Amino acid sequence: MEVKPTIQKAILQAISSIGTNGASIIEMEKHVSCERHTLSKYLSFLQAQGIVYHKIFGKAKVWFINKAPLQTVLNAKPGQMTFTEKILSNICATIPYGLFVIDADFNVLFLNEKMKGVYGPIVGEKLYQAVLDEKSPTSFQAVSSLIASEQSSCEMEIEYKLGKTLRFKGTKLINPDDTFGILLIVDDVTARKKAEEQVREHRELLQAEREALNRAAIVAETDLAGRITYANDKFMEISGYSLQELLGKTHQIINSGYHRKPFFRDLWKTIARGRVWQGQIRNRKKNGNFYWVDTVIAPVFGKDGKPVKYLSIRFEITRLKETEQALAGRKNKKSQPQ
Repeated sequence: MEVKPTIQKAILQAISSIGTNGASIIEMEKHVSCERHTLSKYLSFLQAQGIVYHKIFGKAKVWFINKAPLQTVLNAKPGQMTFTEKILSNICATIPYGLFVIDADFNVLFLNEKMKGVYGPIVGEKLYQAVLDEKSPTSFQAVSSLIASEQSSCEMEIEYKLGKTLRFKGTKLINPDDTFGILLIVDDVTARKKAEEQVREHRELLQAEREALNRAAIVAETDLAGRITYANDKFMEISGYSLQELLGKTHQIINSGYHRKPFFRDLWKTIARGRVWQGQIRNRKKNGNFYWVDTVIAPVFGKDGKPVKYLSIRFEITRLKETEQALAGRKNKKSQPQ
């Protein structure tokens, strides 16, 4: 025996339209154009295929759709659900996202408790009116495309009501009667979007600050052993060394020999303790010429609160030091007896 698709569709539509409490053959006869004994055979065949099932209530046999539309399952009362349907219903009720099921005309067929708490009992209303207070589904263009095409899913974000942002993920659900609905998972991503925007703005600010600093200062980074891991263009320009010549070396490469060992010992003790060191240092270029820098060296801390590298920022003050030294020399001359 074989059930024609048109007859199968009529039977499933009849059971679905009668309600979630199931349908008896007497009730189905009013919707399906065939005699009762033939209808009984059709139902037995569909039951063998797992499409429908029945329950006995007293002397009455009541039929249910085994592969019911999702909204039918979710709207059913717990006592009317199979074990699998109960699990599905519990999952939908407890997921940390909103959930809607709509038909091809944007009518709300089902919404979970999370969405009921926000929008109230809006079953039967147009989704775009109930959620966005709009007169047309213009904002739901991706969902409209999903309904009108053969694609199976879509994703979109909608901004509304004082900058609130909702992310919708839609999936097409094909029902046993060949109709379809759209399952929409809704996530309020307002806080996440704001956080992402703040991170982006912070990153852009840091980038702008770094560019400004690179133009004005000599910048270098070293590991904990003092080996250079980064040097900006100004460092290379003033020292005369290329980046390849600097990377992996210590600042000994530009040591002028002017400062005594205790000077650098104090520097290293300070930054190793997690403190900032500041002072003036005379360095030597690759060509042997000397230059002075006003220097700040700061430790960069890791998650454990301990230094993971050192950042040094230097400003050239060679002319200032030369002027100071010249003035000091004249002063000493004047103070000497004639």
